[in-house]
Amino acid sequence: MNDNIFKLPEVSAWNCTVTHLASGHGSLDIRLTSSLNKRMKLQFYQVFYFGGWTQWKGANFRFATDAEYFDLARKDSSFDHVPDKDLILDGIFGISKLFVCNSEYTGLIYIMAGGGRLLDKDDNEIIKLDVAKFQ
Repeated sequence: MNDNIFKLPEVSAWNCTVTHLASGHGSLDIRLTSSLNKRMKLQFYQVFYFGGWTQWKGANFRFATDAEYFDLARKDSSFDHVPDKDLILDGIFGISKLFVCNSEYTGLIYIMAGGGRLLDKDDNEIIKLDVAKFQ
């Protein structure tokens, strides 16, 4: 499986809080605070969809399976006519990945974005996951 794609230590120790969601979902910032008094930030860009709570516990992010990706796409009736094999190539589904975080108490958090990056407390980039690199 592709658990912990941002390589965070002790993923269950992090509290996540959405601190910024740009108009039109262009960007999404999530503050990470651990029980070990560590702070970090996740930034997602080219955000097309966010589904979930604005606060949750646990930061075990992974990429969605194809089935999860298609299930989310099927919730949007504008894609009803598009066969599954073509969804990956159609519009936002061709230029984004679905990031999933399994929260301990609130269930799944979904973020469909062009990429994401992990920053330290001083906003230095630690990891960048850009969708273009996965195509």
